[in-house]
Amino acid sequence: MTTLPWMLRRNLESSMKEFLLNQSVGNTLFYKGTDMVIDVRVGKSPQQNWKLPNVSIYMDTKTELRGFVGNNKRLPSYLMIVDIRALDDGMRSDLAEWVTDIINEGFDFYNYQPNQADPDNRLKTLLGKVSVEFITDTPINAGKDADQFDKYRHNISVSLTIAT
Repeated sequence: MTTLPWMLRRNLESSMKEFLLNQSVGNTLFYKGTDMVIDVRVGKSPQQNWKLPNVSIYMDTKTELRGFVGNNKRLPSYLMIVDIRALDDGMRSDLAEWVTDIINEGFDFYNYQPNQADPDNRLKTLLGKVSVEFITDTPINAGKDADQFDKYRHNISVSLTIAT
């Protein structure tokens, strides 16, 4: 029996997560006298081990537009959602601005494979660069009674195109 390899969408999520984690090293957010580390995750819904402030990413849809009129070549792009969750409005705004500045130039795209010798560290092969187009960038108003992960949330939608 063969193991199904990670497909393109999962590799995009992992590549973006790794990029954001690398960019967040040494960066903290100051909140009520404490430096807080940025928690970067893949997933749509908060899990028990997630912490605030948090950046979560997940793939949404795929489009395949024609390259140009009269051409059957398709240019696939992938919609990724970046949710920023914070402890207050100022932190939400700062973190959203940081994320948009960081991903604006794009990021490296890798193919990840299991590592038999060291299961905690996947093997990766550089496949290209991902360009980022911003679609939406908006705070989410979940109301006064929202839980801690939705009270100060910001949603960024981006279209990703892979250049190999």
